[in-house]
Amino acid sequence: MIRGLVTAIFAGLAILFAVLTALRARLPYDEAGRYFDPADAVTYDRQAVLVYGVLAFAAAVVAVVPVVWKRPSRF
Repeated sequence: MIRGLVTAIFAGLAILFAVLTALRARLPYDEAGRYFDPADAVTYDRQAVLVYGVLAFAAAVVAVVPVVWKRPSRF
């Protein structure tokens, strides 16, 4: 039960971070590596794409580990 819950939570996080990575990678950054969104008045940095990608990979690994790893039987 706990194993399935951990897998579902981290799989959801992996999907969320992967979507953020894809969305942020498509932004038209300037030569300094920044994008200013005038509608929201927010500046996005290109380095965040790498961070979101690493977080997506780490969450995917944590989601897969409980499914693959099983405790040895005591009998």
